Amino acid sequence: MKTRITPLATMLLLGASVAFANTTLLEDPEFQLPADQTPWISGANQFLPKTQWTSWAVLDPLTQVQPGAVINVDGQDIQTFVFSSFDNGESDYIEAFVFQEFKASPYAGSWGPTEFNTGDVITFEGYASATRTGTDTSDMKVRAFVKTLGWVNDQSHQILGDYTTFHDIGSDREYFKISISFPDVVAMDNPQLVQIGFEISTEFDGSAMDSGTITFDSIQGYIEGGSTWAGFDVDPNGWADTGSWMGMVNVTHAPWIYVLKTGNYLLVDEATLDANGGWAFVPAP
Repeated sequence: MKTRITPLATMLLLGASVAFANTTLLEDPEFQLPADQTPWISGANQFLPKTQWTSWAVLDPLTQVQPGAVINVDGQDIQTFVFSSFDNGESDYIEAFVFQEFKASPYAGSWGPTEFNTGDVITFEGYASATRTGTDTSDMKVRAFVKTLGWVNDQSHQILGDYTTFHDIGSDREYFKISISFPDVVAMDNPQLVQIGFEISTEFDGSAMDSGTITFDSIQGYIEGGSTWAGFDVDPNGWADTGSWMGMVNVTHAPWIYVLKTGNYLLVDEATLDANGGWAFVPAP
């Protein structure tokens, strides 16, 4: 039997209490903030010879990262950014970085307490391409990364390999998505920092320093959440707390949404909802 449905008399507004599942980590992904406010860090490990680390140089991220071309993708203009390696005229090998970092130690201080919980899935995604210039660039590393740094053999700020991942960037613009799961810092307390960003490793090839650039756009870094409906977290039984909007709802049979406080089902197209609101329908009595 067909049931007539009619629109609600008023538009349902999403309230300010929306609990989005993904927790944003990377700030200012379009490099718009001034130098004294930017959360980005740029720097380089320098080696002489290649196997001997000599220094860490802090660089200006607003100098190292420059706006690139505006590209059109599926009818949308997208601003790109370019991160370049450099030659200090002294080193045999340079690892250049641009990144943001987050506290990961269980202890209070400059590295903690941690901003993460055990099992948090930390994700970095976006689009990138790279160029490599030099005599032999086969060993050049041009990568996106999510790194966990910590104590290794009593040495600080070493990469914890089990909680670090890289994505090699090729010459064609491509989508990447990389993730790590944050460790249990009660059982293993040596993490210090999590870093998200890009790196270019270059070396002196006998006549000049090899060089590289990364062109990137649409980047995001975040902690992944669980199942969601309309931006609200959903528990294993299908319940979501929408707060002052509709209270507790069950979305097991979406797009038919059961509203606990009224005992009614609403027909709600999740794709039509945004921060400004959306329409719902109810069966006629």
